[in-house]
Amino acid sequence: MPNLRSIIDGPIPPTYTDASTGKQSSTVGRGAGMIRECLIFLAIASAAALTGCGGDDEEPAGLEHDVHVHLDEWSVETEPESIAGAGTVNIGGHNHGKYPHQVTVIKTDLDPGNLPISKSRVDVEAIGEPAVEFDVPAADGDEGTQVASAELTTGRYVVFCAIPGHYQQGMYGTLEVTAGPRPAASP
Repeated sequence: MPNLRSIIDGPIPPTYTDASTGKQSSTVGRGAGMIRECLIFLAIASAAALTGCGGDDEEPAGLEHDVHVHLDEWSVETEPESIAGAGTVNIGGHNHGKYPHQVTVIKTDLDPGNLPISKSRVDVEAIGEPAVEFDVPAADGDEGTQVASAELTTGRYVVFCAIPGHYQQGMYGTLEVTAGPRPAASP
């Protein structure tokens, strides 16, 4: 019958003899040190990753924009729907859905829900040149965000997803650029 000490400590660890010194050592210390180093590394890496997490409304640094385009299956919302002042406008596409989308902004007076269609997509050539187009990746748990700049003049724009079939599912909205100075960005 084994004694209590051998049950608690487990089997006797293997030893080896160092040929240069003739000293016997156990191999247990080596593994324990490596495990301890791995645990310390994981703790530091986890702390660093959590430090980078922010609230749901925070945008990553460098993604400031004048217009926020919310994308989801199957809707597009612009925020705000109207801005003052023509010029360079930073447009942020924010994908809250599970499929990739393509933001397209085009100036037109056509009804946003009745744009010409060709081969399951908006016939951009029939409307005119887009002010900007950019892809917004699928969210995959983390909301995908992309920002692009466009030179916009005063007038009405339709903002839609150009992926075939997405416009027909209701993925469009409007943006109006009005005359007047654009307010200064707040810090």
